[in-house]
Amino acid sequence: YDDKSYDWAGLTCEGDATINIEGTNSIQGFYYKYPGISVPIGKTLTIRGSGSLEAKSNQGIHIDTDKNGHQTTSRVVSGSGIGGSITDEDCGNIVIESGTITATGSYRSAGIGSSDQQSCGTITITGGTVTATGGDYAAGIGAGYEFSARCGNITITGGTVIAKGGQGAAGIGCGVSSHCGNITISNSASVTATKGDASPYSVGFGYNDVVGEPTCGTITIGDTKYYDGTTKTWTSEELENALKAETFTWPAP
Repeated sequence: YDDKSYDWAGLTCEGDATINIEGTNSIQGFYYKYPGISVPIGKTLTIRGSGSLEAKSNQGIHIDTDKNGHQTTSRVVSGSGIGGSITDEDCGNIVIESGTITATGSYRSAGIGSSDQQSCGTITITGGTVTATGGDYAAGIGAGYEFSARCGNITITGGTVIAKGGQGAAGIGCGVSSHCGNITISNSASVTATKGDASPYSVGFGYNDVVGEPTCGTITIGDTKYYDGTTKTWTSEELENALKAETFTWPAP
């Protein structure tokens, strides 16, 4: 994972790009800093097709030997499954229209979205089956870790989406102390969002660490506004509590 001879993502889009999926496919970042699929800032990646795609970062596990000759391991901050790297480069927009997509982020980076201390554009899911898992402190779909990590608007209008946040992070929305734009989930989408340990919400905010308070835009699910990002108020305690559940399911069972 730490050989700079392979200093790149599994797949790097050099401009607007469309991936048409056929059959069974998997892709992984080569160097630990990079995502499975890298999307350049200001550009849009569209994923569609009838096949499946698994994308993940090259999980950063550093193996060393201590002074007594014992082998030790430690985690290293790594890239997203689909989206951003940790090379001081923000990422662009991500659109998923169809296919079966599984995206897994590494430590401090989202499954789909931004990486540690970086930003990403909008995330739009209109169809398909999408499973996204964030690394610790990062959202399944949304932002990575820390106050400089941001994600644009997240819009889910169709398909089946399963998102799980890492420790302290929302399933959809913010990582620990990071920021997210508006979150919109339509009536025609099927969504299961699970928060990580210590996260206050399954959709929306992540844990408020000492590095900074997370912020979130307006959260609209179905025809109901749950949270107003402008006034920073919840519509009702009942709606807020629905998103505080360990797992939020839509449509409601």
